[in-house]
Amino acid sequence: MSYAMRLSQPLSIPPLLASLCREFLSRRRWPTVAWIGSYHYHYRQLSMGRISVDLCSVQLIQLFKYSYLNSTASELSANAISCIKSTDRPYYRASSVPRERTDVRNGNARGVGEQQGDASSFAAARYCCYHLPDIRRPARTYSKAYVWGYERFKRSVESASPNAMELNVLSSWMEQQFRVLPGMATNGTLEELLLDTLIEWPWSPAFWIGALALTVCYGLYLFYYHAMVWKRDLTEIGYNHILDAARIGKSDRKRVDIVNRARRQRKIGSRLPPPYPNGWFSVLESEELAPGEAKSVDCLGQNLVVFRTHAGEVNVLDAYCPHLGANLGVGGIVRGDCIECPFHHWTFSGQDGQCTNIPYSRSGAVPKVAKLRKWVSREVNGFIFVWHHVDADVEPWSFNVVQEIEDGRWVYYGKNDFLVNCHIQDVPENGADVAHLAAVHGPNMLSGSDIRYSRAAWADFGMHSWLASWKAPEDGEASHVATMDLVHSFRIFNKLEVGKIDVRAYQIGPGYVQLMMNTGMGPFVVLQTVTPIEPLVQRVIHRFYAPRNAWNAIFQKFAIWAESVMFERDMMVWNHKQFIDNPLLIKEDRLIKAYRKWYSQFYSENSVSFVMAKEKLDW
Repeated sequence: MSYAMRLSQPLSIPPLLASLCREFLSRRRWPTVAWIGSYHYHYRQLSMGRISVDLCSVQLIQLFKYSYLNSTASELSANAISCIKSTDRPYYRASSVPRERTDVRNGNARGVGEQQGDASSFAAARYCCYHLPDIRRPARTYSKAYVWGYERFKRSVESASPNAMELNVLSSWMEQQFRVLPGMATNGTLEELLLDTLIEWPWSPAFWIGALALTVCYGLYLFYYHAMVWKRDLTEIGYNHILDAARIGKSDRKRVDIVNRARRQRKIGSRLPPPYPNGWFSVLESEELAPGEAKSVDCLGQNLVVFRTHAGEVNVLDAYCPHLGANLGVGGIVRGDCIECPFHHWTFSGQDGQCTNIPYSRSGAVPKVAKLRKWVSREVNGFIFVWHHVDADVEPWSFNVVQEIEDGRWVYYGKNDFLVNCHIQDVPENGADVAHLAAVHGPNMLSGSDIRYSRAAWADFGMHSWLASWKAPEDGEASHVATMDLVHSFRIFNKLEVGKIDVRAYQIGPGYVQLMMNTGMGPFVVLQTVTPIEPLVQRVIHRFYAPRNAWNAIFQKFAIWAESVMFERDMMVWNHKQFIDNPLLIKEDRLIKAYRKWYSQFYSENSVSFVMAKEKLDW
């Protein structure tokens, strides 16, 4: 079927386009792009009645023979650049062409065109340069230009409604192009051609507008529903002054060595409290443990396996199999409410740690001593807690649960997650150290977390104001819960007060804090957990919960960032401070003394000392 017959019938773009592409890919030649551009130019002249069909045909034949036989790709490109300089169309920009090409003047192609009075050569050159800005990749761009020319030709035919004679003449020149060109090796694919053609199709504006709208909607969806996570490693905060002096970048392999050297040289103090106090500690976040998954967790001087049954129940056992010492958290398989050892497939119950099956035992008997320690655990408010106490007969004390989180009225907006190089007692002690708030957290948060630069002069327009008090439990109250009241505001030029937040913090034991906050736009809560990973390495997590609404979608992400900046300022102090058992305090520091007395209840006579814990870790 000829192209004239195809065009005289209702056009089906994909099949016809694919057919043209296949023929074209097997016969393409670079100068033909100029012919296609000029072809479209002549057809427009023909459809507007400015030239006759015969004259159009003669000029097209003349131009096609000239561009194919008497010119090379570089010559035609140079001619195109010269022609561009004479055009007033804004989208033909000679400034985008390499300098060495712009020096060509009055090329042979232009001269012939001027002598013949053939304006079509200029049109050809303009289209050539517009569609082939880089002749080092002619195949793909050239094929795109051809399909572009064909699409313009098709739309012109549909809009102008030419007679049959014009259709035959015009379509015959499309066929002439394929017949004259010799077969050339293919260096492109049909898929590439069709992909490039997408941006030139008539419906491309609607397509791209729709794609942009979908992208924006997806971005808003992520912003509204996706949780923000701010996570920092041990080497990322508090050591920039050392790394800057050594000219060590973030991606430098020496970074860890430099930080570890600084940690070894630090004087930690002569008398440190036990590193693992008694109480509830977070070992994992709920979303970190999927149904049927087991994980190895190292904390509190213990190696634990935490696994969740397919029914959703969480169990915590000692990690090492009593048979030959394999770690059940590394390759262990959850089967029912039990976990199977990866080494010899011994199975241990999550209810009491008792071995329930030895697959290769002929008698089927299981020794009663084949048992793992079962740890008391509790999953609430997005955390998996473990009760840690050196005295096994001590009953776990309870703590309040934020019911708004449990029943789904408040949703999770994000968290920050840090590793801090200090003793566990240093972190919650900040609540009683109210004097440090103005010194460390008073400067504008926009000045960043590096306390070397937090007092920048440009940031003096705004300062944070803090009014805080800490209180130990009174008689009749739970002895393991202390409270702190805090009022925060941001003062602009020390006059305008904005961003007021009322905070009531409940310090529940040594490693868990609930910060209940109220703002002018509603309440939210921040849950803080502190878990000793090593004697002087703490994992600190803050999880943010609030009602689901558009305001909180914005504010909570800002709050996570702001709280992270402030906490990193503390980290820069903690990572380098020395623990002083008997500090020099003044009258205004009396809350610190009261705090240390309250905190001492979480140490027992049998608590593992810092020296013992350190030696065990070094071994």
